[in-house]
Amino acid sequence: YDFDFIIENQRGMKVFGIPLFSNKSLLPFIDPSNYQHINGKTILLNYNKIENYPLPDLAWKWGWSNWYIYMVHDVDDQGWIYSSLIFNWKFNWKGKYYFGNFIRRRIWIRLR
Repeated sequence: YDFDFIIENQRGMKVFGIPLFSNKSLLPFIDPSNYQHINGKTILLNYNKIENYPLPDLAWKWGWSNWYIYMVHDVDDQGWIYSSLIFNWKFNWKGKYYFGNFIRRRIWIRLR
């Protein structure tokens, strides 16, 4: 067995408490792609859907039928962590949204 981890990235803000984040708001050449590996490599998915993530080869089968949000450490109730302007692991990511946070990410996990 092995686990696959995918990072989902979005850019946006909250307006009157309503989250208006989207992968369509990511800045080309500055932000990472909507989905990426833990090591930072871009993941291109058909129709930009996590369900289309391919197995490494035909010998593997999924152990879990679905992807799950990795709800560990400081994350909000949907698994998001927030930061100010730039995607970087060195910055101070928090599980609570604060005014001035324009980026967020969460981690998905699936057993194969």
